[in-house]
Amino acid sequence: MPDKDGAMSNNKDGVLAQELPSGGQTPTPSFKQFTFTELKSITKKFSNERILSEGSHVVAFEGWIDEKTYNPSEVGVGMAVVVKKITPNEFQDPAGLWQILEFLRNCSHRNLVKILGYCPKSKYYGNDNMLLVHEYMQKGSLDNHLFRKGVEPLSWPIRLKIAIGAARGLAFLHANTKRKQNMYSKFEASDILLDKDFNAKLSNFGMQKLYVAGDLSSYDPLYSIFAGAEPELR
Repeated sequence: MPDKDGAMSNNKDGVLAQELPSGGQTPTPSFKQFTFTELKSITKKFSNERILSEGSHVVAFEGWIDEKTYNPSEVGVGMAVVVKKITPNEFQDPAGLWQILEFLRNCSHRNLVKILGYCPKSKYYGNDNMLLVHEYMQKGSLDNHLFRKGVEPLSWPIRLKIAIGAARGLAFLHANTKRKQNMYSKFEASDILLDKDFNAKLSNFGMQKLYVAGDLSSYDPLYSIFAGAEPELR
């Protein structure tokens, strides 16, 4: 039976809206469908100066929004956010995309990065893109703290705090979904983001469905074992 950090029912730390009684409210009522114009304003027209990170399928931009309305605001005013431009490859599963969005909208836990909203399609960079907005994590990814040159090593108490937080987030995901597309195909330090107090929150869960052909069982089993995939996906 899941522990208190992974349990679905009567769990104050996390809940999925699917488990609420009929007519109940979702745990993230402020989930917003942004317009592309709003996200252009939030990121200063997706300025290179706002880029936080860049990968093969995802570019992350820093932006600012009003805390109550989620409307664009000036730099330093309101709440800092991350706008992710996701460019699925030719194997994108449109149905899976909406399943993932629904999961993200209804999922809330103190050790998961809070998703604030999305923009379903844009022609940014000349391609169809999904734009996702989530809370800004001041300390960045664990990957940077462990492997980036010149960064002060984390103390053992902080490392333990991060490990426990990440484990709680994983326990919640494993306990509360049976759908493989809502889990990680592999779990890496770059998937663990840290707030100003080094509290760990998981990011990118469920997104691998956008990047691979077919379902997640298509991953090479040997690669999955050494890449840290969950046993369910091997």
